[in-house]
Amino acid sequence: MADDLNIGPERKIGMSHPCFIVAEIGQNHQGDINIAKQLISAAKASGADCVKFQKSCLVEKFNSAALKRPYLGPNSWGDTYEKHKQFLEFSLDQFRELQEFATRQEGVMFSASAMDMVSIDELDSMNVPFIKIGSGDANNLPLLKYAASKKRPLIISTGMQDMSTVRAVYRTVKAAGGQFCLCHCVSAYPTPPQQVNLRVLDNLQVGVPRHTCGLFGS
Repeated sequence: MADDLNIGPERKIGMSHPCFIVAEIGQNHQGDINIAKQLISAAKASGADCVKFQKSCLVEKFNSAALKRPYLGPNSWGDTYEKHKQFLEFSLDQFRELQEFATRQEGVMFSASAMDMVSIDELDSMNVPFIKIGSGDANNLPLLKYAASKKRPLIISTGMQDMSTVRAVYRTVKAAGGQFCLCHCVSAYPTPPQQVNLRVLDNLQVGVPRHTCGLFGS
């Protein structure tokens, strides 16, 4: 497996290449596509190479009990978790509109974290430069195997995972023929500087053979 991850005709991730900066937009757009575009523009102006959102198919990711539970906190966009999440989820057409805005107008790469297999299919259909797997799914080996089967580059966060799980991730994705980058993450928001633990990158490079490793915030 090559040390470099090719995420486009003119961009690679690896030890001999410039730092690749991804601006996490997530769902901070509050369900408003105009706010999402403003955040894309701000990310580009700040020097980001790529903007990243989050994508979920609610009925694929959650069971009915989770979706129906009351969600009445001060930051809720609906009285159930399903209504809250629906408010924050963009349609595939809206994602395509944001991708067009990011790549054509702002000249910045566009991708998203896929939270389920349906979302992997949709992002793959958009021909994104890579699919992100968040820390919360790093131990979801069936999802990783499915994502790797698309033969599209993956960036996989490893927050909250121990080295045995990281090795399982490596074996699973490699066996499926996937191209991927493992990222050291600290699942604390915001992360105190004294907890960043950048030397974990050395552990990843020793514990996972011939692999591209990086730093990601989630």
